[in-house]
Amino acid sequence: SPEKAAEALEMAKEVKAIREQEIITEEDKARALDLLRKIERIYSLEREANMVVSALKEAMEKGADLYYIAQSLSGVGTPEAIEMRRELMDKGLRLKYIVESLAGVGTSEAMEMRRALMKKGVGLSYIVWSLAGVGTPEAMEMRRGLMEKGLGLRYVAWSLAGVGTPNSMEMRRELIEKGADLNYIAESLAGVDTSEAIKMRRELMEEKVDSNYIAWGLSGVDTPEAMKMRRELMEKNVDSGYIARGLAGVGTSNSMDMRRELVEKGSDLNYIAESLTGVGTPEAMDMRRELMEKGADLAYIAQSLAGVVTPEAMKFREEYFKDNLNLMARSYSSSAIVTNAIFCRYDR
Repeated sequence: SPEKAAEALEMAKEVKAIREQEIITEEDKARALDLLRKIERIYSLEREANMVVSALKEAMEKGADLYYIAQSLSGVGTPEAIEMRRELMDKGLRLKYIVESLAGVGTSEAMEMRRALMKKGVGLSYIVWSLAGVGTPEAMEMRRGLMEKGLGLRYVAWSLAGVGTPNSMEMRRELIEKGADLNYIAESLAGVDTSEAIKMRRELMEEKVDSNYIAWGLSGVDTPEAMKMRRELMEKNVDSGYIARGLAGVGTSNSMDMRRELVEKGSDLNYIAESLTGVGTPEAMDMRRELMEKGADLAYIAQSLAGVVTPEAMKFREEYFKDNLNLMARSYSSSAIVTNAIFCRYDR
C-alpha cells in the first residue's frame, strides 16, 4: 500500500544515513538491523496479502460462498482487497459481513468504508467489532464516538482485542469504571502481551472473572508469564476447550506440549485444531494431519490455517481442500472476528 511503501522508504533513508556516518556504534548497527527487518516484514506481509487475495478471487470465480470470501478478507487492507469488498457489495452480500471483514485493517480506505457503511445503516455493534486489532488514533476516536452514541460497553471492550497501546489500556480501565462486563474486558486482552496486560488479567482473576474468558484472552500471547497462567488455569480445572483456544497463535515447544497434554486428557479435537490458528511451524502442520487422522472436523482444520500463508500451508490447502471451494476460502480465516483481527494481519 502507499502508506506502507512510504513507511519503508523512511526506514530505508534512516538506514542509509546510519551507513554514511563516519563512526558507527554498536547501537547504530543494532538500529539499522532492526529497521532492515521491519522493511522486510512490510514487504513479506504485502506478498502474503496478495497471495490471500489471489486465492480468494479464484475461489469466488469458481463459485465459493461469498460469505466465506468476505470473512477471509479479514486483516487484508490492500487496494485489491478493498475493491473485492466493493465487488461483494455489488453482488448483494449483506453489509454487516463486509464490515466484519475489515477486522484488523486500519488503513484510511478501511476507515472510510466503515463510515460509509455506518451511513448505510449497518449496526453500530458491527462497526465497532470491525475495529478489533486496530489501535490507530483514528480507530480509538471512532470507538469513543460510538460509546457516545450509546453503544453497549461490552461491544467496545470486545473491539479492543489485539490492541495493547497505552490509550487502549486506559480505555479498558475506563470501561471497567463504567461497569462494563469484566468477562469482555478479559477477552479484550487477547493478543496483548504487555506486562500491563498480564497485570490486568491478574486483577480480573482476583475479581472472580469467569476463568474461561481469562484463558481465551491469552490467545496470541507466548510469554513465559502467559504459559504459567495457562498452567494455573488448568490446575483449577478450567474448561480445556478454552485453554486450547487460548493457545491460538502460540507455536512454542511448551505450547505444543500443552496441546498434546490436552489431547491425552480427552479434549475436543476440534478445539485443539482451533488452537493451531496462526501457527505455521512444521510441528503444527504435522499436528493438523494427526488431528485429521483422529477424526477432527475438516472445517476446524481448514480454519486453523487462518493467518498462515507459508509454502507448507499453501501446499496443505491444495492437498486437502482443492475440491471443496468453501473450505479453501474458509482456510484463510477463523470463525471469530477477534481471532481474525489478531492473526489475519497483513498491514502491520
